[in-house]
Amino acid sequence: MFRHVLNFYRTGRLHYPRHECLAAFDEELAFFGLAPELMGDCCLEEYRERKKESAERLADDVEADGGGGGEAAPLPAHSTRRQRLWRAFENPHTSTAALVLYYVTG
Repeated sequence: MFRHVLNFYRTGRLHYPRHECLAAFDEELAFFGLAPELMGDCCLEEYRERKKESAERLADDVEADGGGGGEAAPLPAHSTRRQRLWRAFENPHTSTAALVLYYVTG
């Protein structure tokens, strides 16, 4: 990411890297105190479009999760080991063991 910021300081033009993560690029801009409006005309429209798509995707995810709490329903006491493992893979934030499993299996 830094190479794009360095290139901006060298040339005076900020370009959006199409193959890079949008959130990481935004973090890099914020870290160096650069506004997205400094982006060149060739990249600004695509940047705004991807930003809009990302916001819509996040809104859809929140809506699909039931509006926001993010908490998954508890498993019944008689759930099988397979169901508990599936739950750990699907929702690693539900327990410490699930979180460890998530990071170990990477």
